[in-house]
Amino acid sequence: MLEQVFAASVVAICALLLLRLSSGERRRGRLDAALRRLSRRIGRGLDAVTSRPVAEWQSRREAKAAIRRARERSAASSDGKVYKLKPRRQRRDVH
Repeated sequence: MLEQVFAASVVAICALLLLRLSSGERRRGRLDAALRRLSRRIGRGLDAVTSRPVAEWQSRREAKAAIRRARERSAASSDGKVYKLKPRRQRRDVH
């Protein structure tokens, strides 16, 4: 199974290189740029997965949940596109 996956990836890479060789200069530049972008995305994704500890992921998740809860119980209610503030309590005059 592993040998077949490796062989298939080698064939795919060879086919991509052959396609790159046979294409014109403009297409080759676009293909190279696309491959660079793809490799950067993959690299950033791997960095994000491997470099952040679990506690940071958990704290981010909790912060997002807290923000969502705060937005749900905001001081305004929405009726379609119209936002209406909830009435505030009147301050008592002490004197």
